[in-house]
Amino acid sequence: MELFVPVYRRFIDDRQLKPVIENYFKEYLGQFPAQVFDKINENFVRCSCYEVMSRYLNNCYTFALEQNLPNGRADLVLTGIPGSTFHNDCRVVEFKYFKAKDASMVESLNAPRMEDVKQVNSYAADINHQFPNYRIRTYVVYLAAGKVCKIWETYILQNCPYK
Repeated sequence: MELFVPVYRRFIDDRQLKPVIENYFKEYLGQFPAQVFDKINENFVRCSCYEVMSRYLNNCYTFALEQNLPNGRADLVLTGIPGSTFHNDCRVVEFKYFKAKDASMVESLNAPRMEDVKQVNSYAADINHQFPNYRIRTYVVYLAAGKVCKIWETYILQNCPYK
């Protein structure tokens, strides 16, 4: 447990989600032996990341797994709790899980794939249409077994008209 706590304390101050997800990859997924990664899938990654994050950030956010939106189903949506300093803060995370054989492809990426960026940003537009006062930040997370984790913040949307 102590391996997780410092990164979450920092998040309360700096609100940088990338170190939180990197910590999940290193400290949580890093506990599993290599052969486990051939058996797990994106659903496991999404659910276990939610489980770990919600333990430490449940006083800041509500969490929605596979939230249905007009443009599809968002993997993970964090919405700031009203009355807290996180009110109107919204994070949309799209996970992409790859098997170990694809680790070198993920490692070679210098930017997220355009189709993944469009996907997660369309979810942000859906949320913005319903809640125009939210400050929405989107992320694409690529995980290749227990070998590679790449995270990109792809969009910040605040008080923008729905398009």
